[in-house]
Amino acid sequence: MVFLSLGGVGFSPILPGTLGSLISTILFFFCFPLLPHSFFLRIVFLLSIFGILFFVSIPLITAEKKDGQVDHHFIVVDELLGMLTTIFPIVIFRMPLLWEIGVTFVFFRFFDIVKPLGIRTIDQKNTPISVLLDDVFAGIYAAICLIGTTLLVASLSQT
Repeated sequence: MVFLSLGGVGFSPILPGTLGSLISTILFFFCFPLLPHSFFLRIVFLLSIFGILFFVSIPLITAEKKDGQVDHHFIVVDELLGMLTTIFPIVIFRMPLLWEIGVTFVFFRFFDIVKPLGIRTIDQKNTPISVLLDDVFAGIYAAICLIGTTLLVASLSQT
């Protein structure tokens, strides 16, 4: 339960998913200096962390299944995976700028809450994998928006 709730963050009575996303955002910002400097090693390291989080979470979520319900409010490790998915295209190249961290959080929360473009269908499956995948797909959509925003800001700053 500690793992799935990110150390208890998921037990917050107010907006546990948003709080889990915020804690994840802060964690990425402060952990960036610990990442390998090599581009290849950074990708391998981040994908390994993602894989470990994803595959360790599945049996733990399964163990928490009660009354047919799989996605409990205290489970916020999926927010960590979604935020990692969102920020991945930036952190493989460089440390994200502060505004990019904020935009990462906003884009991910938007897609995680609204659940457009098939995300709601995944979420409704009520399986341990769907608990994780809806946030991963929200992260993919958010990452696309983050890349677009970053490129737009970069092009505007050069003119």
